Amino acid sequence: MALTVSTVPATPFFASGSISFSELRTNFKELASGTISASELLRNTDLTNDDPIVPDAVENESISDSSNLSLSQFRNTIKSYQVDQGSGDTDLNLDISNSSLWNGNLEKSIRKVVNLAGTCGSTNSSAAAIVNAAAANLFLQISGNILGKGGSSNGGNGGNAISINNTSSTGKVYIKTIGSAQVYAGGGGGAGGGKGGKGGNGQYLVSGSNNVFKGNSGVRYSSGQYFQLCQNACSISFGSGAYCSVGCYLIPGQGGCGCPCWTIEASGYGECNCCYKNESYSYYVATTGGAGGAATTGGLGQGYGQNKTNSNPATNPGAAGGTNAGTGGNSGTAGNGGNWGQSGTSGTAGSPGSNGKRGTDGNVTTAPDFGETDGPTTGGEPGLPGAAVVGTGYEIDIEGVDSAYIGSK
Repeated sequence: MALTVSTVPATPFFASGSISFSELRTNFKELASGTISASELLRNTDLTNDDPIVPDAVENESISDSSNLSLSQFRNTIKSYQVDQGSGDTDLNLDISNSSLWNGNLEKSIRKVVNLAGTCGSTNSSAAAIVNAAAANLFLQISGNILGKGGSSNGGNGGNAISINNTSSTGKVYIKTIGSAQVYAGGGGGAGGGKGGKGGNGQYLVSGSNNVFKGNSGVRYSSGQYFQLCQNACSISFGSGAYCSVGCYLIPGQGGCGCPCWTIEASGYGECNCCYKNESYSYYVATTGGAGGAATTGGLGQGYGQNKTNSNPATNPGAAGGTNAGTGGNSGTAGNGGNWGQSGTSGTAGSPGSNGKRGTDGNVTTAPDFGETDGPTTGGEPGLPGAAVVGTGYEIDIEGVDSAYIGSK
């Protein structure tokens, strides 16, 4: 932690030697002349008093807060604490309430001045500078930069610059900027563009003809006519157009050439073992619609170590579908990231997928799919900005400050 802690004075008052009222006036009332009363030298434990003459502190516990005051009680006492961050220092998620800084004095009435002259930043969900404890009379004097995290793409929220969770019921944290100090909340990320819709499913007709094996034929003729060819038997068994695939010579009682066939002339019986017939066919093939264009990515919000970016204005095109199927819809456009303390912009919705078409060459029994079966998706929500200061138990010592930033933008 790049913080330097010191007390005022660096060497406690009255480490040795005598103690006088005039010295007490100079050291605690901080006046070179005038008077100081005993009542003014009592240790003040009132947390609503932001500048006690004699503050309550671990180092000042020997000083009476009500009666029996004596000068010897002021041996080795202090007036205030000071914590300094160097102008060239950078701290991430700086915990100002870290107990190692305060010797148990964070909630006591002693003034505790924190000079933040460097940079405090954040790259995560925590604020750039944090007070998360009971605190009183804690003064944050900012002359450097306290910068919240920038929102991520696709709607990431910006981060807070300062988070004060002061659990003291009466004590306060005071915040003041000096000169060109910047206390900036992170900007929100731009929204992502919506995914395109899927194209509608389609179908197409396939038709043609081929030779189909029909099997064996066996035909008996009551007329007793002479049976010349096995093809006649195929035609009679399987209808007009049926034929024996290989021609064969009739030899009564024997097989033929390539296609076993035979007849028994006396009984009028003929048989062929390889009957074929040319038959037509027709069927529909289902096709799938094209995928929708992929969602687009939003810009980054301004933040510590991160510049604001604009999204690519182009959309992602949908893919073509199969034969007679619809093309997928285009994606939506993404939004831009936000500047310090500003929201990102919205993305647009993806386009619907185009309709599928009816199959060709005849009526289709099933209507085509009209698309968008998995989309389109709407554009995402933009990221919200953080706050310059958020929490409880603090007071900003500047009039008319913007809720998102303190200092010049």
